[in-house]
Amino acid sequence: MSNRVFLCRCQKCGLKFEFTGSYEKFNDFMESPVFVCQGGHTEQRSPRHFLQLITMSEPSPVTEWKPSESLNYVNILDTQTTRMRGMQMAHLGSGLYIDRHTSIKYDYEEDAKGYRHYFEIRERRVIDS
Repeated sequence: MSNRVFLCRCQKCGLKFEFTGSYEKFNDFMESPVFVCQGGHTEQRSPRHFLQLITMSEPSPVTEWKPSESLNYVNILDTQTTRMRGMQMAHLGSGLYIDRHTSIKYDYEEDAKGYRHYFEIRERRVIDS
């Protein structure tokens, strides 16, 4: 998966910092149970309660792109594909899309020629017991 740079700001102390990784890894980080800020404070709640996402970069291109067997690739920009699947796509920004009917999000990997290969983002939810 392609990496992005997520620029965030701590709403408690105001510190800005960058998180580099895939959208899925960023989502996992935001769902973690404890937040340790680089500003020096530790919170016993998810970073989602303390961080504001300021910007998100485009994913970095993959020079020798090969499809990953663990990802479900879908050509979401093809109107025939979306019509056949009953999808209603909405652009979230920075190349991210969401199907309004199923709430499935789509990110992409870009090959060396600039072609975008879109895949489903598997949302992982942390359930407190």
